[in-house]
Amino acid sequence: MLDTIFWLLNFPASNGYAMVFIAAFGSTGLAMLAFGGARGGRSRLQSLREQEGLAAPTASACPAVLTRTRQIVFRIVFAVVLVSGAVGLLALIGVPVTNAYIHANGVETTGTMDSGDWVTFTTEDGAEYTLANDFFTPSVYPDAHASVGWDDAPVTVRYLPGHPQAFVIDSTPASGD
Repeated sequence: MLDTIFWLLNFPASNGYAMVFIAAFGSTGLAMLAFGGARGGRSRLQSLREQEGLAAPTASACPAVLTRTRQIVFRIVFAVVLVSGAVGLLALIGVPVTNAYIHANGVETTGTMDSGDWVTFTTEDGAEYTLANDFFTPSVYPDAHASVGWDDAPVTVRYLPGHPQAFVIDSTPASGD
């Protein structure tokens, strides 16, 4: 269960730059949908129509139960977007939000890097993964600023056994170094 939680948190952490922008711009509209909208069964649009003397729609476009359900759903989505933005921001400023857990609990394997942007490794069950290593939030731990393999150089990769998409590149020197 804990592996799954860190796997889910790893997506916004490994895509920090995008998550910060999505949270910054998307949360405004989501907040309006979650906390604004219909008050007491009447929307702002209905109030404006009444003030201007325009005809109101004949049937209720959205019953109160559906309005409340929509607000609850958008509040959940709003919370998820804000948490993702916070995790992404922490990853952007160098906080190892998920990397420490993956490093401590991950399965070790050898992989290769392609220009520092992609990591290719094979899991215990023989599946090969080629995953992005974002420039702004690199998956390197414990030294996030370490320069690791370029152009097919071998690197040590640690991944969560049930979720290989959650990985870190181990920056600790090999025991023979």
